[in-house]
Amino acid sequence: GMLMGVRANARDSSRLSTLTFKADYTNQFNKYHLFKTGIEFVYDDYNMNYGAINRALPTGRPWTRWHRSPIRGAFYIQDKIEYEEFIANVGLRFDYIDPQGTWYAVDPFDTRFFTRDFVEGTEDQFPQKPVKRQLYISPRLGVSHPINEYTKLFFNYGHFRQMPPSNRMFNVQRVTDRSVSIIGDPNLPLQKTVAYELGFEQSLWNTYLIRLATYYKDITNQPNLVRYIGYGQSSAVNYRKAAANFYEDIRGFELTVEKRTGRWFTGFFNFTYQVSTFGYFGSLEIHQQRAAQERYERENPAVQYKPRPRPYLRLNLQFHTPENYGARYGNIRPFAGWNVSMLSTWRAGRYFTWTNNIDIPGLRYNMKWKDYFNVDLRVSRIFRVKPFRFKFFLNITNLFNYKYWPFLGVGPSGFVDGTDYTNYMRSLRLPKEIADKFNYVPKNGYGNDKPGDYRPLNVPYDPLEPNPNNDPEIEARNQQRIKNKSYIDNPGMTYLQFLNPRDVYMGIEVSFDLK
Repeated sequence: GMLMGVRANARDSSRLSTLTFKADYTNQFNKYHLFKTGIEFVYDDYNMNYGAINRALPTGRPWTRWHRSPIRGAFYIQDKIEYEEFIANVGLRFDYIDPQGTWYAVDPFDTRFFTRDFVEGTEDQFPQKPVKRQLYISPRLGVSHPINEYTKLFFNYGHFRQMPPSNRMFNVQRVTDRSVSIIGDPNLPLQKTVAYELGFEQSLWNTYLIRLATYYKDITNQPNLVRYIGYGQSSAVNYRKAAANFYEDIRGFELTVEKRTGRWFTGFFNFTYQVSTFGYFGSLEIHQQRAAQERYERENPAVQYKPRPRPYLRLNLQFHTPENYGARYGNIRPFAGWNVSMLSTWRAGRYFTWTNNIDIPGLRYNMKWKDYFNVDLRVSRIFRVKPFRFKFFLNITNLFNYKYWPFLGVGPSGFVDGTDYTNYMRSLRLPKEIADKFNYVPKNGYGNDKPGDYRPLNVPYDPLEPNPNNDPEIEARNQQRIKNKSYIDNPGMTYLQFLNPRDVYMGIEVSFDLK
């Protein structure tokens, strides 16, 4: 029989709430020192209850239930020093986190907890320890040094901390047979970023600003998952546990040209070139059997990934009419005060590895996904009728309804499984110079297809016909197929293929002045 809605099995009845308190204080001590300080308190309440249910195919369906209430706090102190034209911001930030409660202190290969031997309702019977409170101190420094009236150099340095995602801290995900598939760790250290920036700014004609900057970010303690695999009597143990063992280095430079003032037109142009390197420490698998662990580490040494750079640029054009423009009708100038903003974004496509499911040592990032392009539009107009202020707005994302097929995480969206993805890649008519690097001959012949190309949704799938004898009629039909790309085997879930629909938002904001 038919299995209707086979993939629509997700359920989520989670309840989340956040309480935030924030206060800041500023005092200009004298003409040289501007003192700032502040505090922040955040209380989160996560009552999580989500997973998948499929009574027809129950095996391996995940489910998660947990309730935690972590506390975060922060305190900062900063002094802005101004001496003649020299400006320096010096500060410290204190970050505090208390996950609250206790956490499991079980053996990582305990079958009573991690396998189907687990009995529901016995969580509190396993040993637990209080979670660790954490306090971090982060220095911040910013220096601006003018060269002349229109030129300055600047330098920024700082440490920044980021809390791991809640599911990496508190998650205990079990599947249908009650075994653990993923477990978090509330004692994970906060992700640390050490950032440096050195730049140059030049003002032109009091209208344009040119900014050239280079930057470096060193990121450590990135959260990820490590797999634990049992042996012998614990062979059923197979789960992933949260760990802070990934790192990333980001280097780049950016050029920005900005028109800050103008009666009719303002905007900016930004180009950024960025290179990242990332990897991990230790091992991504922990085997209970020593021989298996040694074999895994020998075959899978820790590596450093160096993806190819993906430059991007943004262009923002803002057109506005002066407040006194146009004819007046009563107390209103209907053509005055309009603001139209267009933001265009381009980013080079992601590089990835595909070698027809054959591992070729040394060949990485041999494929490039199609570039990303998008245009957003914002239109707004403010009307004032004392004491009220009415703001009309129209926001359109993806103005030209450009269909972009995103590459998310480890692969493109919309594929049912790995076989579906392979069928798509094999249907492409890849350029010969790319295919030759891994001795691959496309089944539809060589061409100019790029990963990310797709068959139009109104064109039925119609693969090329074999034509060993160069039959002119078959050749004509194949040329038509090539023209309309009917030979491309689109993903099985086309409803998840394009995730950037054109959205139109229109509304009115109303505010009033108490003065």
